[in-house]
This record gives sequence, C-alpha cells and structure tokens, in this order.
Amino acid sequence: MVMNGRNKMYSGKCLCGGVVIQVKGEISDIIHCHCSLCRKNSGTAYATNGFVDSEDFGIKKGKVLLSTFSFKPGRTRHFCKNCGSPVYSSNAQDKSRIRAVSYTHLTL
Repeated sequence: MVMNGRNKMYSGKCLCGGVVIQVKGEISDIIHCHCSLCRKNSGTAYATNGFVDSEDFGIKKGKVLLSTFSFKPGRTRHFCKNCGSPVYSSNAQDKSRIRAVSYTHLTL
C-alpha cells in the first residue's frame, strides 16, 4: 500500500503480468464467497473478493488483453485472455463499484 496524502493506492497484475490494475482508495467489504458461481470461477472452495468504487479503479496496462464473460444479464466478469486470471467483475445495476478479485503480486 502506498500512502498518497490520506488515500491508499494498491496495484496488482494478472498471472502473466499483461494486465496491471491500480486502485486509488479503500477496498471495502472483503468477503469469502462460497456460492456456486464463485466456486466454479475460482476452482476452489471459495473466492476472496473486495469491492472498490468504480472511479478509484483503473487498468494501467493491458486493457486490450481483457476479455469478458456475462454469466447473468448485466453481470460481467473481466479476465486476461492470455493467462485466464480474473481481473474484476462489473454489475450494470450497480455501476458505482466493482468487485475486485484475487491478483498475483498485489502491492499493499
């Protein structure tokens, strides 16, 4: 985590390093979700997710490497098409925040 005044700044990248993200603010509501969709997406017993305000989230590198999958109307998972790493999920009904998912090399 890098402190910039009173704001926190996080950065992370996908497994292959092609997609780099940056969060300029708090990560809230960090949860371990056990629903069937999260288990299928992660291939594990649960997925750890945190929510960030949409305006605090950005793709620093590799936006062209992102691919999407809509598993329900208005709910989209964004992932690296090179390595398959999940990057974030968006919800058309709640555009104010996004679900940030696990990253390799997340700098706290």
